[in-house]
Amino acid sequence: MPLSLQTKMGDANVSVWSITETEEELVNLVPYDCSHALASMSGERRRKEWLAVRALLAEVCGSDERICYDEWGKPFLVSGSGFITVSHTDGYALIAYSEEVEVGADIELISRDVTRVARKFVPEIEIEDYKCNSMLLLRWCVCEALFKLVGDVEGTYKDNIRMKPLRPRSSGSMTVVLYDSADDIGGCKYTANYMKAGDLLICCVQ
Repeated sequence: MPLSLQTKMGDANVSVWSITETEEELVNLVPYDCSHALASMSGERRRKEWLAVRALLAEVCGSDERICYDEWGKPFLVSGSGFITVSHTDGYALIAYSEEVEVGADIELISRDVTRVARKFVPEIEIEDYKCNSMLLLRWCVCEALFKLVGDVEGTYKDNIRMKPLRPRSSGSMTVVLYDSADDIGGCKYTANYMKAGDLLICCVQ
């Protein structure tokens, strides 16, 4: 069954689609004509991810629901019935939906190696605290989810995010603080929930 996971993470309902279908099969699962949108996408993988998100949306929110994007590229539901965020990785698509609060989510393959780019998203003074790829990948996943929730900030996510380096368990949560600059003045607190599901790491921030 393509709908491979449904779970609750904080205030969000998280659903994951395992993309095993052909592009033609996915087209038939989307309850409206999407030929115009697909014509502008050159890569098959991109088209299949786009289609899987729409098929998943129909499964989770009903066939009448539609996704649009604001001027910053952030997805929203046309009906205004709640808040939504989407993510995808090789072979999977994710939707996180909440009726109450805005959310950001990210999905990554646990096998993804981010050690070589660690200095792009971990402050230099914290590098030694991240002992293994799984700890780095969790931070990466949190940063990606937070970006989808908040968008651009003054400064960088490398320098502006404060979180405790954790070796991820099967599931857990942490407090994440995002500052407007690298000066540690003020700061907004968010809760990041994460879980491992098979070969996937999923993070949802609110």
